[in-house]
Amino acid sequence: MYRRGIKQIKHLVKNDGNFKHMDEINHEYNLNITFLEYLQLRTSIPFKWQHSLREANLYNREPVNDNNNDNYNTVLKFDIGILPKTIGKISTSELYIFMVNTIHVDIPVTHTKWQSNFENTIDFQKVYTLAKQNAQSTKLYAFQFSILHQYVPHNYKLYNMKLITSPNCNHCNSIDSILHRFIECKDIKSFWRQIINYFNTIHNTNFILHPENIIFGMVLNTHDPIIYILNAFILLGKYWIHICRIKENTPHIQGFLYMLRKYMENEKYIHTLHNTYHKYTSRWEQLHNNLN
Repeated sequence: MYRRGIKQIKHLVKNDGNFKHMDEINHEYNLNITFLEYLQLRTSIPFKWQHSLREANLYNREPVNDNNNDNYNTVLKFDIGILPKTIGKISTSELYIFMVNTIHVDIPVTHTKWQSNFENTIDFQKVYTLAKQNAQSTKLYAFQFSILHQYVPHNYKLYNMKLITSPNCNHCNSIDSILHRFIECKDIKSFWRQIINYFNTIHNTNFILHPENIIFGMVLNTHDPIIYILNAFILLGKYWIHICRIKENTPHIQGFLYMLRKYMENEKYIHTLHNTYHKYTSRWEQLHNNLN
């Protein structure tokens, strides 16, 4: 077909923006395409482009260079850059940007699920960025993403997978959902109170942890050293809960502080290795002096 002259979209459409019939294409380009081949041609053009061809406000009518002033060609133009351009004048980079910006993106199911649990609008772009900024180890990074994508194990999920016989929490009689496991269980609430009280005492602050802070972290003022440390506390707290629940234990602050020391040793090593030890001291010095 290309050798016969079908090289651009305009070769498949009439001056009024409608597609040429199969017989018209066969006659005009001396072809013998079947209906299926014709259908493939039609469907190869994005639906939005087909729609644009039929929308009067999206194409211009330009006169044909002949003696008949009543002859016009339909010229499809796209709003790319400052002025609309015909398809033949659009660069590949411009076309790529246009398609990326106009492509339909489905909202992930987990975003909808999380948003239904919280009243405030969640900025998921900041949430994912925060996970990468605060997790110095790939293990913690992967763990946080298992929470964000809701595939971290809990009894309700394992029960639905028919791996255990009850969806209930091992420490109370409530359904062990992801929110129950990390926030709502009675001994988990007590654990978070210990964590935030310890943090506020060390840093002379008065932070309060809301459920969305525990799940997503503190997404505001993330460059503040205090917020950085608080987000580390939250992430490590969730991981400690995860470890304790796997072993069917109750999380206590003593075990958390032991894990925190190991985390700080790792941060100290990383900053020393990259000759940025001043960053470690600016963030952790106050806590470091208290733990040692």
